[in-house]
Amino acid sequence: MLQPKKWNEDELVTRIQQMRPGLLRDTNLEIFKQAFIDGDVFVDHAGDVEFFEIKCKLPIGISERLRTYHSALSSPDASNSLNSVNSENPFPV
Repeated sequence: MLQPKKWNEDELVTRIQQMRPGLLRDTNLEIFKQAFIDGDVFVDHAGDVEFFEIKCKLPIGISERLRTYHSALSSPDASNSLNSVNSENPFPV
């Protein structure tokens, strides 16, 4: 069973990159890392696109994807979601 609240910043980035390769890269990866978002913060705010866009200063597209990623993690099949990612449906729910 996945326990996203226990992930540190690096584990969270790794999980995001597994679900959506290339979503966080270059400047946006640095912005995300500088915000020190760990699993606990992510779970508390991931459904709130404005948290990522306004407070973390990430582009709206990335902010929307992070919100969707939270939905994938919250689904009962979250552990399978990481193993069944494909380019057509990176966020199975």
